[in-house]
Amino acid sequence: MLLPEALRGQTEHGSSLRLWPQIRRRGLRELLWALSKKAARILPCAPRLSWNYFKRGAVRAVAINAYLICLGLLSPSESAAESNSAEPVATQTPPTVLVLGDSISAAYGMALEQGWVELTERRLQQEWPELEIVNASISGDTSAGGLRRLPALLKSHAPDLVVIELGGNDGLRGYPVPELESNLTKMATLAREAGSQALILPMEIPPNYGPRYTSAFRNSFINASNASGAALGRFLLDDVATDAQLMQDDGIHPTIEAQPLIADVLEADIRRLLQAALDS
Repeated sequence: MLLPEALRGQTEHGSSLRLWPQIRRRGLRELLWALSKKAARILPCAPRLSWNYFKRGAVRAVAINAYLICLGLLSPSESAAESNSAEPVATQTPPTVLVLGDSISAAYGMALEQGWVELTERRLQQEWPELEIVNASISGDTSAGGLRRLPALLKSHAPDLVVIELGGNDGLRGYPVPELESNLTKMATLAREAGSQALILPMEIPPNYGPRYTSAFRNSFINASNASGAALGRFLLDDVATDAQLMQDDGIHPTIEAQPLIADVLEADIRRLLQAALDS
């Protein structure tokens, strides 16, 4: 991000941050986005920026002050003077997790609040009360569909962690494994480039697809994790898929009773990566 010379080296203290407790609530993203669009029309020093630039730390202070200066609401000298005199302001924002998945994460066959995503959110909120898990899962979605949707989701939510639970439908439909691996790698890379941690959840398919395809399918998740630097989680149906009592009649989707077990499988990895994101 290029900013005027007068703004370089600022800390988290400018006059804009004195107002931060009042503006950090629900309308903040819309406010900053509208401000960036308006400022970009006035002066070239104010490009349109994504929410990631505003999310936390010194970059947020510099970005907000830059737009105030471009709009004539703050002079560089005032900004610099107040940076030296203002008291430090807490800047941590509520943590956000984005789950990009298919029917397994979309709570197929039950109410959404009964699914593992909602259960995990309630568990994590015991430690982070303001935490939000954005469940962007769609039944029947594939890795290609997730890749198409992800850029807009990253821009809208700027998550600290992206959980990628896709690929099962690719396998069930016999889609080419190289395409699956490429899509998974691209999604994880997009998440990391946006400043998010990324967790890829591996999937399994029935053995009747043949050992060659089944093995290549399983390895695609490992390869995507290695190529993108994303974490590789456990198979979320580890403790469920082999128990007929925990699977719906179609033999593919877990029951309501299975959802806490799925949350048990995934919670530790999600918690660890979320903490790493918040510490970075």
